[in-house]
Amino acid sequence: MLVGRRAELVAIDGVLDALAAGQPGVLEITGEAGIGKSRLIAEASDRAEQRHALALGGRASEFERDMPFGVFVDALDDYLGTLNPRRLESLGGDVRRELGLVFPALGDEGDGGMALPSERFRTHRAVRLLLDSLAASAPVMLALDDLHWADDASLELLSHLLRKRSGAPLLFVLAYRHRQQPRLLSAALSTAERDGGLTRVEPPPLTAEEAAELVPAESPLDATARRELYLISGGNPFYFEQLHRAKSVRTVRDAATVALAGPAPAPGEIPPAVAAAIVDEVEAVSPGARQLLHGAAVVGTGARHDPGVRVVAATAGMTEQQATQYLDELLAADLLRPTDVPMRFRFRHPIVLHAVYESAGAGWRIGAHARAAAALAETGAAPAMRAHHVERSAEVGDEDAIAVLAEAGHAAAGRAPATAARWFQAALRLLPTAAENDGRRLELLVPLATALGAGGELNEARDALDEVLALLPPGLPEIRARLTTLRAHVDNLRGNHGAAHALLVKELALVREGQPLIETDLHLALASDRFFAGDWEGMWEWAQPALRVARSHGDRPLHAAAAAHTAGAAYLTERLDDCTALIDEAAVLVDELSDDEIAQRIAALHWLGWCEEFVCRYEQSVAHLQRGLDVSRANGQGHLLVGLLTAQASSLSWLGRLDDALEAADTAVETSLLAKNDQFLTWSLTARSAVLLVRGDVREAIRAGEQAADLSRGDPVSALAGCAHGAALIEGGEPAAGRDAIVASAGGAAMPLIERPFRTHYLEPLVRAEIALGDLQAAAGWVELADDAAASCPQLGARQSEALRARGELLLAGGDPAGAVDRALAGAAAADQGDIPIEAARARALAGRALAVAGDAAGAAALLEVAISVLGPMGARRYCDAATRELRRLGRRSAAGVSRKRARAAAAGGALSPREREIAELVTVGKTNRQIAAELFLSEKTVETHLSHVFAKLGVSSRAAVAAELAGAKARQPA
Repeated sequence: MLVGRRAELVAIDGVLDALAAGQPGVLEITGEAGIGKSRLIAEASDRAEQRHALALGGRASEFERDMPFGVFVDALDDYLGTLNPRRLESLGGDVRRELGLVFPALGDEGDGGMALPSERFRTHRAVRLLLDSLAASAPVMLALDDLHWADDASLELLSHLLRKRSGAPLLFVLAYRHRQQPRLLSAALSTAERDGGLTRVEPPPLTAEEAAELVPAESPLDATARRELYLISGGNPFYFEQLHRAKSVRTVRDAATVALAGPAPAPGEIPPAVAAAIVDEVEAVSPGARQLLHGAAVVGTGARHDPGVRVVAATAGMTEQQATQYLDELLAADLLRPTDVPMRFRFRHPIVLHAVYESAGAGWRIGAHARAAAALAETGAAPAMRAHHVERSAEVGDEDAIAVLAEAGHAAAGRAPATAARWFQAALRLLPTAAENDGRRLELLVPLATALGAGGELNEARDALDEVLALLPPGLPEIRARLTTLRAHVDNLRGNHGAAHALLVKELALVREGQPLIETDLHLALASDRFFAGDWEGMWEWAQPALRVARSHGDRPLHAAAAAHTAGAAYLTERLDDCTALIDEAAVLVDELSDDEIAQRIAALHWLGWCEEFVCRYEQSVAHLQRGLDVSRANGQGHLLVGLLTAQASSLSWLGRLDDALEAADTAVETSLLAKNDQFLTWSLTARSAVLLVRGDVREAIRAGEQAADLSRGDPVSALAGCAHGAALIEGGEPAAGRDAIVASAGGAAMPLIERPFRTHYLEPLVRAEIALGDLQAAAGWVELADDAAASCPQLGARQSEALRARGELLLAGGDPAGAVDRALAGAAAADQGDIPIEAARARALAGRALAVAGDAAGAAALLEVAISVLGPMGARRYCDAATRELRRLGRRSAAGVSRKRARAAAAGGALSPREREIAELVTVGKTNRQIAAELFLSEKTVETHLSHVFAKLGVSSRAAVAAELAGAKARQPA
């Protein structure tokens, strides 16, 4: 019976009405144990079904919080088992396989393949797509109860689902004890509250009048006894009902007296009076039924992996026939209750389960856990299901237990690293301390350190690696050097660059003569260490000797890595000629290596891809970065994923592949969040802000930039975070705030924290900011700096285009539209040469604006038309809208009125880029997009993008017309 709760039911009806109308939402139900959260969920489920919604619910279990994704399995698995397999076909094979590794009902789909812990967001995405698919047929209410006991994998998944709500009619109902709120749950709820759509319900204690309604009419208690029960219960409905079940009020009074004399119960503890009342109930049943109940509590009956009566009976130390006999008695006593699934039962309340478990006695529980583990093994249960019992019953030296825990750890590592770490630690505790076990400790410590690092527990990962290094036997210098490098990398991720550097220098001093490869490895590690510290010259100094040795040794993967590292150092120290030569050297080596060879040195692809992005070789950058991602995933190497993805997002954005760029940036953000690393998250959010800005999602770009800036440590490797935020603010109409953010993040007006070539990228928005503020003199100062930066890198088309566009903006604002046209068209030509179509279109739009001011409406319209034809299809909505508005000011409602002749004339200011012409020539000989992609080592999508630019620039709409235009152009050329 639901008593009181009128306000809570009004809130529930509100969110359910919104769900029925197709609106998503989040309902948070919080309060102390027994306050009625589960009862409100049950009521919400009934009311959801009355509104023809699908109501699904699961509960986390106190004694199974080490089962990955447990609360979601409890909520969804039974329902998924009833679905026609065709219902999920639309999700695609990859998604179904991922789901099969989480939900036993879909186990046939899972392939058990390798999963990178840093990419466990793929599981999260698969569940999100599953829920969206279910909600496409009918609104869905997903209720997750007792989340204070949820495992980390479930909480990570929930956080993802709340961050990435798609707008599908999906209502999350989340219940937990507020004094036991896990940190991950707090972060997830904060996200939901910030994004809107969160309704919070916190049921208060019942009034005395409401509590009286819970007393059955036939109750023997008089009014005085009822008042005492109410005072002892504090108005908590479960406590009140439970106390009423006690044998006598005296028992309750005695327990209450003891409780009042001592300290208050800790969060999660049952009040002694309530525990005493439950013990009264348990003692009232027969000894055999009590023994079975204790066994059920050890097994955790009613949780999502309920193994059935057979295992419960074995755990209790009785036959299955005896257990069936006693089961009826426990059901009649209402200590256990049936569920919707045949032969599956639940305790009346989790508090009852807890009290029964505690009352069983510590010594008896040890034996019961051992019997449970053995019974589960006989049923063929996975190590993950047995590990919980093994951990609580095994003794030091139990080889079978160690093997089960280690196997459970390896099985969980890919998708639940926190759980994996727990099992590895449990296995280590069972190992004898004798020296002959050092090798076995190493076998467990290395995956433990990996799991801890993947879960973001960097301090614990550092300690595990320290123990590994201490146990490592002599005579393994290569392994020791690599482990030391990894240990230093952890320090750098923690921001402790000094400790990382000292550790590597100390290790380098131990290298003996005749160990050049080890010495080279450590030199490269020191170069990377200097990168994290923002010491570019130090990076160059450490990388050079590594490259010299690598060139002479014949180890091609090492040579490739050294060349790529050194190229990065050359760029950051403004040695561009050295940089481009080293990129060429590294690229030749990398392209000759097999995937197995390059897997030894993934950093070669990481640094090469970044360096190619630095020098505006975007297509090559994307190709090498994608290979880096593919090889990393195939070989279980996730430590460079964030770097590979952020570089890929940047290069894809420059190429105009904005959807792909945002996907890469979002993936980097998800990876960084799971790693719980602020440095990674800063870089990922910076990349996301930059891509969103080009797409025209200015509000989201500002938000991502602000988050990145807040997380930034203010060091050179994070300086771009504040700059990205500032650029977004300027685009969003806050020029002063944006200017100040860029200047502060760049280290001042001279921008010392930004490498000189790249300064043009933020100097151009600074010019626009000063123009918006009416300070042309300040704008002129920024233009001079842009010219100086561009002069340092004449070979980089993107940087030249930005500087020329900045000068054009200033000339236009200063009343020289002709000069602005000249500079803008030169910027467009530079962008064309660099194959960066959006930048070329922006330059043409600027030239169009300037021509309009100069009175050449026809020429202005032609240039704006070309710009729109590129910006629109590529998804650069804001820039496209701005060009469209300029076109309308010229009296044209749309770009369709501009003739192809004018479009071709406009494009003459920047003809087909080299890559566009190359693709156009292949089109003329009848090659398909797939054939062109294969010949030029491009993706089909990249070919499609370039071809759309060719169509726009030539003013044609078919491949045959492209061939005709090129043939005509050749015919018009002088002999």
